[in-house]
Amino acid sequence: MLPGVLPPVTRHALLRIPAVALALASLGFLGLGTRAPAPEWGRMLSENMPYAERAPWAVLAPRRRPRRPRRPWPSSPRRPYAGAPRRA
Repeated sequence: MLPGVLPPVTRHALLRIPAVALALASLGFLGLGTRAPAPEWGRMLSENMPYAERAPWAVLAPRRRPRRPRRPWPSSPRRPYAGAPRRA
């Protein structure tokens, strides 16, 4: 019976982890989490709200995805790219 039950129970437990983390962070944000010396995401967010209100660009800047570096050479120098007109 255990081999048939173990995969669904494991899958359910792994899918619940993000919801539990979000619930704990929201409780910490409201001040209902752990006490001061222990680090917690929600309390860190609530303590840093004045900084986010004063300088929102500092909070929003990390959301940009990093640019992918361009290669200094073309991928195939002999073949023209798809938009190039063909020579006769």
